[in-house]
Formats: sequence, structure tokens, C-alpha cells
Amino acid sequence: MKVNFETFEEYEKYIQSEELEVCRTIKDSIYESLRLNREQALLFEIHFKGSNYVYEVRLDNDQWINSLNKCLKVFTGEGASNLAIETFELKSDLEELFA
Repeated sequence: MKVNFETFEEYEKYIQSEELEVCRTIKDSIYESLRLNREQALLFEIHFKGSNYVYEVRLDNDQWINSLNKCLKVFTGEGASNLAIETFELKSDLEELFA
């Protein structure tokens, strides 16, 4: 997911206040990385106003299950049952794969 911010504080606020959207991005990124047999999931490409740099936020595959557990709690708490089911199934697939 490509995101644009003016300051780092704005980015931090987004990450903390948009849990549902952040978790959806995490789930989708992990799914795509698994499908493409990658060892890291690219979660965000961050651009800051006035900067020519692009910052990438990646998640190593040894952190995928823990991250999906956290997302599962968010989805369940928000009543996003379809996302919770998809996340649970993806987590189960990863647990079998990494067992």
C-alpha cells in the first residue's frame, strides 16, 4: 500500500488510529507474499512531503503468524467477520507450512 504523509507523526497517528485498514493491508500483503513465495511482506511504501525518499515497511515471514493473530483480534473486535475468517484461514495455512 502506498501512503503519503507530511510528517512522521502523521504516519504514527495513522498506524494507531486506522487499525482495521492497517490489519487489512497486513493480511493482504502476507497473502500476496506467500502466494509469490517471498520471505518478506511489503506492507507500506511511505512517502513524506518534500522528500524524494520512499520508505518501505516490510515484515519477515517469521513474524507473519504473530501479526495475523493481532489482526484477527482487531477484525473480531470490529465485527469484520469475513476478514476474520480469511485471516484465520491464512494463519492456519502458515502454521501448517511452518510447522
